[in-house]
Amino acid sequence: MTIGGQADPLTLILQKYMDQIMKLTNQNHDMYYTLIKVIHMLEQPTALFHPKFIIKVLQQIIKEKFSTAETHYEQIPTVIS
Repeated sequence: MTIGGQADPLTLILQKYMDQIMKLTNQNHDMYYTLIKVIHMLEQPTALFHPKFIIKVLQQIIKEKFSTAETHYEQIPTVIS
């Protein structure tokens, strides 16, 4: 059980944005290093809102929205016995 008020819309948007940033750091080294710098306070948090990152996040959201399990079928690992 969580105690506290409901998250406002801006907080929900930022949470979803950061979820996408975390997913994309596996694929995008520039985003990964920027995130690490932000975590270690070597860069401002606003560095994660650079237009190149916003574009990548929006592309990822669109890709996830329109993808199906069938489009990722070839990526599913199989066990050969």
